[in-house]
Amino acid sequence: MRHSLEMAVVRFLREIRESPAKAVDPHEIQELERALTKDERSDGIVARAEPCAQYTWQLRSTLLRTELNAASDEVNLGEPLHIVGFVPTLLLVDTSGLGFLLPPMEAIDVQLLFNRKAEYTATATERGTNKPIANYANMPGLDIATRIANIPVEGAAIFSANFQWAVDLATVAFFGWGDTQISLEFFVRFRKEVC
Repeated sequence: MRHSLEMAVVRFLREIRESPAKAVDPHEIQELERALTKDERSDGIVARAEPCAQYTWQLRSTLLRTELNAASDEVNLGEPLHIVGFVPTLLLVDTSGLGFLLPPMEAIDVQLLFNRKAEYTATATERGTNKPIANYANMPGLDIATRIANIPVEGAAIFSANFQWAVDLATVAFFGWGDTQISLEFFVRFRKEVC
């Protein structure tokens, strides 16, 4: 299976796991058909590269439906290493019994920090000014299904993540999204180890 089609199928399966109604959504089916058409025009097979990593670590926090931001989570990285990829996951943890829904991955932004400074998610400026704005990226952009990371960490560092809604709380309420546990698994290879 060629890479672009495989990516589209993986994304589709992830989305219907989160929201089964998307399995019959004409837009989702059209996206798959578009990937298949593109795949049929491809004249070569692209190998999917697998990152070499001995360890899987995780940052986790819970984003409440009534709060814009979640509490930060961090891990102490004690020696030189490479972070070679990420897999974000969401889990609905709302126990109210009111029928809240799991939000799509695109509804959540993440900020990655080393030693409490944003060095992986870009800092931008507000259009027309020099005023910096929050340096968050959308969660799907970190997924290893989208890209492989190659983040060298030179020595001891604190690696942390902050999570926030990508939309305002009125939108969260409108769609009925509930309290969501966010896990960001990341794959680690220590510099002294060989795969």
